[in-house]
Amino acid sequence: MPRDRYMNFGCILENYGSHPAAWLVSEAPVDSATDPNHYIGLAKLAEGAKLDFVFVADTPCLPEGDIESLSRSPRYINGLEPLTLLSVLSAHTSHIGLVGTLSSSYNEPFNVARAVASLDHLSGGRAAWNVVTTGSLNAPANFGRDANLDHAVRYERAREFVGVVRGLWDTWGDSAIVRNVTDSRYFDPQKLRPLNHKGKHFSVAGPLNIARPPQGHPVVVQAGGSDPGRELAAETADMVFMVESSLEGARSYYSDLKGRMSKFGRCPDELKLMQGITIVVGKTIAEADAKTAALSSRIHEDVGKTVIGTAIGVDLSDMDFDARIPADLIPAESNRGQTYHRVISRMAIEEKLTIRQMSARFAESRIGNTLKGTPETIVDTLEEWHQAGAVDGFMLRAMAFPDSLRDFCDLVVPELQRRGLMRQEYSGKTLRCHLGLARPAN
Repeated sequence: MPRDRYMNFGCILENYGSHPAAWLVSEAPVDSATDPNHYIGLAKLAEGAKLDFVFVADTPCLPEGDIESLSRSPRYINGLEPLTLLSVLSAHTSHIGLVGTLSSSYNEPFNVARAVASLDHLSGGRAAWNVVTTGSLNAPANFGRDANLDHAVRYERAREFVGVVRGLWDTWGDSAIVRNVTDSRYFDPQKLRPLNHKGKHFSVAGPLNIARPPQGHPVVVQAGGSDPGRELAAETADMVFMVESSLEGARSYYSDLKGRMSKFGRCPDELKLMQGITIVVGKTIAEADAKTAALSSRIHEDVGKTVIGTAIGVDLSDMDFDARIPADLIPAESNRGQTYHRVISRMAIEEKLTIRQMSARFAESRIGNTLKGTPETIVDTLEEWHQAGAVDGFMLRAMAFPDSLRDFCDLVVPELQRRGLMRQEYSGKTLRCHLGLARPAN
């Protein structure tokens, strides 16, 4: 079976699950959000099914919204810091990739380069860094700032940030650590070089104070639907999380992003595009629908209004939950996440959904797709998207842990493997190997 027939799969780990009401009905204990054993179990489940990676998202602040509304959902509340959690998971797994989020707007390149390199060493080459530029309005005050950087400036800073991090990873030659006991020499000084970067946003001397990572460069991940986001991904990313709602939209995004790579001297195969997707498995579509309906019926109105309102920058607290948002209330642009704004605006303006309806749909899949059905019908759709040249793989959002992930691993993965669309065993131990990405030379 040619390698390019295989799909790549990852799973985002979100305390109780991606659905805001998951904590009310999940099989997971209600106190599992900070319990390492909860996440260890999920990572082992994903590794047993031969997924490529698990992913931990993050934000450096509480979500926006009034405290009363925030108190009704654990989303981005009481969450473990990603690289700390992934370091724990690295000790309990042996193959699965470990993707963690660190903001380029609220960190420094040296700290990120060192932390991600450390995770790569601890895990034997399974680390990845998800680069986010952070547009949350609550973030600046936590870092002594009055406001976020403008959207374009955030991406300009991110571009330089990634370049500095990659440069720091290369300050040590691959064989610089010699550990020569006879000559009493720990490293070869000829294979260590400073960085001496001086740019618009950063001045970093280097070198890094840890050896070059096992992968050379840990995998760099990004997500962004705006033009600056696409440019950043085309130039710097190894993997991108995409969130298109239709096959045609995904094909257009895929073609556009991979088409931009040549001007940066890159080949399309150097970038993997992963579509965000929620999968709900049942013996029938009706059974799958019932699973999502049971969750959506538990969404508190305050939570729904806050989530939708935050995405588009509109205070919905005084609106009826079953009302439609007037188009003239929705700003044309946002200095926050452009992708969330675009998708929610389309639901409100083009589809004319009510706040309740948007809350239910957004809760199911955030901004990707929701597939409901039997294992066979679900794999039919996954295969269609892959063979149409719209994706390289999928990042799963489990609505409620651990049952949603278990359903995928126990029911969908065997069908994928039966059709030859997914590996049955790992062929290597690094995340780059799983994704078919070359190790960068130095």
